[in-house]
Amino acid sequence: MSSLEILQRMREILEEPQRWCKLARHSDHDRHCIVGAYEIAVFGKEPSRTEVLSSNTYQATTELLFGPNGPDAANWNDNWARTHEDVIAQLDKRIKELS
Repeated sequence: MSSLEILQRMREILEEPQRWCKLARHSDHDRHCIVGAYEIAVFGKEPSRTEVLSSNTYQATTELLFGPNGPDAANWNDNWARTHEDVIAQLDKRIKELS
């Protein structure tokens, strides 16, 4: 799966505001933070602890969304002022850059 395809899938996963959350990779009612959406896009499910550790999903999500010197994706997602609209806008920006 290409970076562009992963970003597009992440956007699909988080498209509706009720599918996004903070402070947890995955939450009740099929809600996910930006890192959780990456995991679902890549693994097709909530990954096991071994899969998370072996693939370094936090770093991979950060680099995909912001590049190697960008802010930590989990902290960015969980920022108290962050909104669902911000998350979708960042995904759209990166999708456009890679298209």
